[in-house]
Amino acid sequence: MKRRMLLAGAGWLVAVVAATSGGIAVVGLVGEGLTGQSGMAMSADQIRAELATSTPAAAVVPPSAAAPSPTATPAAPSDPASAGSPPSTSPDQRGNQRAISTRGGSFVAQCAGGLVTLRSLFPHQGFHLDDDPRGPARSVQVEFESYDLDVKVTVACDADGRPKHSVEHDREYDSD
Repeated sequence: MKRRMLLAGAGWLVAVVAATSGGIAVVGLVGEGLTGQSGMAMSADQIRAELATSTPAAAVVPPSAAAPSPTATPAAPSDPASAGSPPSTSPDQRGNQRAISTRGGSFVAQCAGGLVTLRSLFPHQGFHLDDDPRGPARSVQVEFESYDLDVKVTVACDADGRPKHSVEHDREYDSD
């Protein structure tokens, strides 16, 4: 009887260990396969390395050099999502993107045609995104919030077409 209980206990233990190990392995593989990433937050150096090897997906085509006449009616902006193929990107646009890291989080800002677009927003530990603004817009503000600190980052394109940002820290005080 004791031998039978010992074998049953050992068999149960082996089954539990095998099921747990298999479950963890499957979740890790499926999760990574679905997102294409390991799910780990990236440091500013990793973001820079990724930018150096990546190709921008699409860019806004800069307006023509010719100025419109004062009586001309402005044309409606084109919708890149409705176009048959994405606009081509020039090689110099890589210099118009920048990895920005603050106390609240990190992201990549890219300027094209005077408009800034934010990509790869990663809040740091203890922070979350208040809104998820991406652009493109003349100026984009992203806010990383924690229990006691709000970090507001405003990004716009400078005269050279490069992202420029300013950071504002607001302390949250509990009145209890």
